Amino acid sequence: MALGFVCLVVSKAHAAPQVFTTHLESVALSAAERPNVNGEGDVRAVLDGRTLTISGTFEGLPTPATRARIFRGIVVGAPGEPILDLTVSSGTSGTISGTQRLTSDQLAALRDEKLYVQIDSVGAPGTVSGPFLAPNGTVWGWLMPEHEVQPPDVPQSGNWFLQ
Repeated sequence: MALGFVCLVVSKAHAAPQVFTTHLESVALSAAERPNVNGEGDVRAVLDGRTLTISGTFEGLPTPATRARIFRGIVVGAPGEPILDLTVSSGTSGTISGTQRLTSDQLAALRDEKLYVQIDSVGAPGTVSGPFLAPNGTVWGWLMPEHEVQPPDVPQSGNWFLQ
């Protein structure tokens, strides 16, 4: 019995890190936002135990980045509240990074695909006023388990959502 417990503890301690990725995109919610909401990027998040390490790049923002955060949506594709701050380059292209120890709720949200990365900029500060249908920073994307991404116009197989 003691050997079984030791094996269980050792297997949990040496569990392989999980990788999550997202491609950051922009979506202007109104014609007035279109000049300020643009750009793209890629983010990789590695979960090792409860520690989440984020690294990524972005480019093509119309105005300099001001902040990057991880938000928790109510479901995948629906906006939510910021829960973690990230480090971001203050330019129209650059990098984002951060390392955070997740709470049990944050860990569950990551595994349930409810977390997204959002970069705000001078022209799109990420403030919300009135009803909205999507995050309103400059670029954003949902963290999903890493998977093979097909080229444009090729159907994506498997379990995925919101490239």
